[in-house]
Amino acid sequence: MKVPTVYQDNTSLISLVTLGGGKVRTKHLRTRMYLTMEALQEKKLCVKYIHTSEISADGLTKVL
Repeated sequence: MKVPTVYQDNTSLISLVTLGGGKVRTKHLRTRMYLTMEALQEKKLCVKYIHTSEISADGLTKVL
């Protein structure tokens, strides 16, 4: 089974979900962070850096 890859241009976010830490001030953001961290640890998701100019869509809502 192929693991889905999420491309992200924010290196701080990548560090937050891969290494943990940081101050997450709201409950819903903390929940999202821990769910993503869990998916990464269980190898259900892969997060990779991509430069902003190479992103083909903005939030999967509009083509750039």
